[in-house]
Amino acid sequence: MKKIFNIIFISVILVCFNSAKAENIPSNMSHNISVQKHISDIGFRLLNANKIEKRMNFVYCNDSKKPVIDKSLSKKEAVIYDKKLAFASDDNEKAALLSLSIGRTIETYKGLFVSSSAKLAPKKYEIIYDKKAVDYMVNAGYHPVALITFVNKAYPQKQGLIDFFKKNKTTKRLANIYEYIFVNYPYYLENNPYLYSEAYQNFLLTSIDNRILLQKKIESGSKKPIKYE
Repeated sequence: MKKIFNIIFISVILVCFNSAKAENIPSNMSHNISVQKHISDIGFRLLNANKIEKRMNFVYCNDSKKPVIDKSLSKKEAVIYDKKLAFASDDNEKAALLSLSIGRTIETYKGLFVSSSAKLAPKKYEIIYDKKAVDYMVNAGYHPVALITFVNKAYPQKQGLIDFFKKNKTTKRLANIYEYIFVNYPYYLENNPYLYSEAYQNFLLTSIDNRILLQKKIESGSKKPIKYE
């Protein structure tokens, strides 16, 4: 009887200890751990579904500054900043953000020449990353239209002179993403759960001219790239 009492007593002590330990975890730390796990799960799902053999990690950062990480690995880290993640309303949009990061991170594996080219022609590579992100999402079972809604919310139209040389207009990015989905994955535009979302409706409103250009290209059978505005 005494032995049974001791076992019960020890069990109660352990439960109380673990409860107290859990309560002592700061709420912000618990939040960070939860978010880190979630983006890692989505990130690895994207890597595995697309058979990406390159090793990379996903680092959640709730600060505006880049986290302090091993410099020898820094180019293989996909850093996900809270200020961008805040615009992702669901897992599809989170996958959109991670897919963009994967595309950029993969380039670091291709050597100095490719990395330098990406820096010298950032606007060209930005469009490439957007299209790759669509493929990554589809292959992993995410809805690619979420890339349109996410980019529309998270990336403001370029402003200054530096942005002019380094970034595409957000309207141009969105038009290219829409065309890529329209041509390669039309099913997702026909079955679009974001159709009546405010972000997508705003895209439709602000992309009328660009979508007219796409319609004319399709009707003419032209293969020339469209110069979206």
